[in-house]
Amino acid sequence: MPFPDIETFTRIGGAPSGKTGSNYSAICKAYAELDRLCDPNIAYNNKLFQDKFEAFYAQVQRFHPNDVGAATPKKTAETAAVRAMQTSAPLKKELGLVRISRLLDKMTTHPLPLVSNTGREIIRKVKERSFNIGLIDIPNVNAQYNRASNTMLINTSVSEKLGVGVIVHEYHHYLTNSEDKYADEFVAHWKQYLAMGLGREKFALINPFLLDDPSGYKLRSAGAIRTRLPFSKPEDAGDLWFKYLDNKKTG
Repeated sequence: MPFPDIETFTRIGGAPSGKTGSNYSAICKAYAELDRLCDPNIAYNNKLFQDKFEAFYAQVQRFHPNDVGAATPKKTAETAAVRAMQTSAPLKKELGLVRISRLLDKMTTHPLPLVSNTGREIIRKVKERSFNIGLIDIPNVNAQYNRASNTMLINTSVSEKLGVGVIVHEYHHYLTNSEDKYADEFVAHWKQYLAMGLGREKFALINPFLLDDPSGYKLRSAGAIRTRLPFSKPEDAGDLWFKYLDNKKTG
């Protein structure tokens, strides 16, 4: 497991008693099962792991010193082990990856091919270790594709709807690797809004946000629009749209 392994956990809390009603023993048993199911080299987790991890996480968070009865050195050690687990940053990281995995699974059954293709391809590539997913926790950053590490970083604090949109958006950037900043961002935002099922009035806001909005990309002042008129539809981006329809390389 990416957080303290079962040996380290039981070294703090001691061997589980195995007694019925012992919350510490139940946590140790659930943890050992997760340890067997986990592939530490792959960030995506299947549904079996997702379900068992979320149940385990809730079990750990519910643990209370009163659950272990009278204060003895052994029970104090058990409490210390679980408290260390509760505040473990790697445990919270794994929870984030489980949530991303569950969202990707949901995307695979989405009726819009743009969304389902993206979900399936990301899962496939992560399993093949030709692509990776991770977490990002930076204010006002919902997701980001890091080409140097070939990793899509996702902020799990966003809503499911926005999460789907930004995953579609960033996967487009992964596919295209375009130096035409304006055209690539225009198409990526268009795909994001399609994936989110936004109304057409939202699409009219793409150009202002990309070109001139002080809180946006400010691409006009950066010269990224070049000598073109602003696009009114994704087809205006040419191959950046047509070669990557539904987030699949078609040519």
